[in-house]
Amino acid sequence: MNPGLLLLLAWWAPDPSQYFDKHVAPILIRRCLPCHNQQLNNGGIAFDDRDTLFKGGRHGPAIVPGKPQDSYLVKTLQHTGDTQMPPGLKLPGKEIKILTDWIQRGAGWGTRLRHH
Repeated sequence: MNPGLLLLLAWWAPDPSQYFDKHVAPILIRRCLPCHNQQLNNGGIAFDDRDTLFKGGRHGPAIVPGKPQDSYLVKTLQHTGDTQMPPGLKLPGKEIKILTDWIQRGAGWGTRLRHH
């Protein structure tokens, strides 16, 4: 690939931590964290503890960086299987896309949700 094109892509691509803080963290805080936090430990997943997301619960890793198709979180957000998250109404498609894109990009972490 052309080195100039690579430089342009590197310049254009958002910083993973900024992308997380601006787009991903607000969704996780609003939609996931009320039930999946360190205090409640529902399903062994806490969205304020990055390690639990990669380790996962009884269904495997909630997040597999770079592989949304293998990430249990993405499967539950689709509301097609036995486990549907969040319970009740399915997330808007735009929010599902943001979370899926974030995982596809490597699931970078930011500062809005501290890794504990």
